[in-house]
Amino acid sequence: MPTGMQRSLYDSEIADATGGRVTGRRQMRSDALLLAFGICSAFYLGVATERLDRTAAGVPVSYYAELAEGFRQGRLSLPAPPRPELLALRDPYDPILNRSYRRHDLSLYRGKYYLYFGATPAVVFYLPVRLLLGVYPSDPSAVLIFLLGGTAFWLALFGAALADWFPKVHPIWALLGGLAIGLCSCGPFLLARPAVYEICLSASYCFTGIAFCAVQRSVAKGPSPGNLAVAGDALELVVGCRPPVVLAVPVILAALWWRLRQEGITSVGKAVRRLLAFFIPVAVGGLVLGAYNYLRFDNPLQFGNGYQLSDVKALGLVYFSPSRIPRGLYYNLLTTQQISPEFPFVAPHQPPPGPPDYVEGYVGMLAAYPFLVSLLLLPFLLRRSEPKPEARMMIGLLATVGAVLLLLVCCFVGVGIRYQLEFGPPLVMAAVLTVCVAASSSRPWRRVAAVFAPLLLVGALQGALLGFTGYHNSYDLRHPGSIAAIRTKLLPIENLLARTIR
Repeated sequence: MPTGMQRSLYDSEIADATGGRVTGRRQMRSDALLLAFGICSAFYLGVATERLDRTAAGVPVSYYAELAEGFRQGRLSLPAPPRPELLALRDPYDPILNRSYRRHDLSLYRGKYYLYFGATPAVVFYLPVRLLLGVYPSDPSAVLIFLLGGTAFWLALFGAALADWFPKVHPIWALLGGLAIGLCSCGPFLLARPAVYEICLSASYCFTGIAFCAVQRSVAKGPSPGNLAVAGDALELVVGCRPPVVLAVPVILAALWWRLRQEGITSVGKAVRRLLAFFIPVAVGGLVLGAYNYLRFDNPLQFGNGYQLSDVKALGLVYFSPSRIPRGLYYNLLTTQQISPEFPFVAPHQPPPGPPDYVEGYVGMLAAYPFLVSLLLLPFLLRRSEPKPEARMMIGLLATVGAVLLLLVCCFVGVGIRYQLEFGPPLVMAAVLTVCVAASSSRPWRRVAAVFAPLLLVGALQGALLGFTGYHNSYDLRHPGSIAAIRTKLLPIENLLARTIR
């Protein structure tokens, strides 16, 4: 005779099957996802609260606020002009000559300063806040809001995938997977130093989550004009944050084309007409971005990094090269974190930067988030189990986009953990969904899935702990005494770990 709990779950599944009120296991999964979002949000807010020390101001006090102020004044350059001493140099781009006069990491062109970082955050956040409230928001608040929004949309994508393709998976996987998605995004690390670099990355993370939510609905239910328009608009904003993410567009198009073929649409003309709602905003965004670059630098493909003022001379620097891929894969995937018996217990390696190929703090994703090894099982799992074709396509899409962006990041001249926010979220989502495939398959695969339960938890914990380090211990430097106070409370654990490590 079934136990009370078994009968309750059985009755709830019957209610779900007959279209009754969503209860039982499905409701428990929804509650688990809400709990995961609540835990992640509480962590982000708790860690970021002290960082909101620079209050909003009516005058621009940061690069993105200056860019928004320039837009408000009808200009594309920043309002403040370069110093005359800088313009008087025989070579204003020489990092040695301009050291005393430059504004770091701005682009100088024809006597004006420009911001080479994507303009989307200024357009969708800084400028609207200024127009509505009369003040500019602080950079820490922008990073926090974009990260919270992105976490909400990535978890919404996970919840929709569970509802559509894994209706019988246990709620524990929703909780563990949700924590991994929310904390293994590299978001906590960005909060340790929320500056101009982190703003465009966190904004891209947020709008990428929106885009993939819409793509998931299109793959699961069929492309609709509404979902396609949301995906296209969101990707337009993503490219406005981080132009290299445009490489994800053809991969998404391939998935949408596949979905149309599943509906029996084989005519190219019909497929193009169905996808116009996606094509149009992406194309318009590309044209606007090209015009924006041309008006600033007389070249639609010049984003400003060629005229950047920094510790290295940008003119002539090769920013992307395939020859850097082996080095990039090693740093981004395989390097292990530093382990310490003192809180926060894990930390990135902190080598001194050195041009031209500089390396900032780094931790390999496989070391920090070991559940990513589930992606190695993906080909075998999809062949031997029976997930819906749409689920296979979505997991493959996420993994492919993540891999493409990973290779692109590996080609870049620099290495740093913050760039993992570019390719990490789709890879993490693909890995979590792969574990869900195993958890909802036959008994041998469910045993394999059980192995990943502690790995998901370990990954989420390490992702959170990295938020207490940052580049060169930036958390401790910004908040002296905070780490010491936490260590006082965790002294018994630290003593235990010290004995274990010895």
